[in-house]
Amino acid sequence: DIQSAFNWHPSGEWLGFVLDNRIACAHAQSGEVEYLTENHANPPSADAVVFSPDGQWLAWMEGGQLWITETDR
Repeated sequence: DIQSAFNWHPSGEWLGFVLDNRIACAHAQSGEVEYLTENHANPPSADAVVFSPDGQWLAWMEGGQLWITETDR
């Protein structure tokens, strides 16, 4: 189940969000979902996931800490 709001990648081609306690991206046209993280002990915060201005990074809050991962996009 989707557990957060969506955030658009700067290219407009991808959406970032929390899905099944993992950080995921979905292609806006095809709907293909790719997970960027494994399951974590603490679920990511449902407040928001945020792309960096260049789209290379995605940040989120989890367990009171800021986390980031590369998007390869």
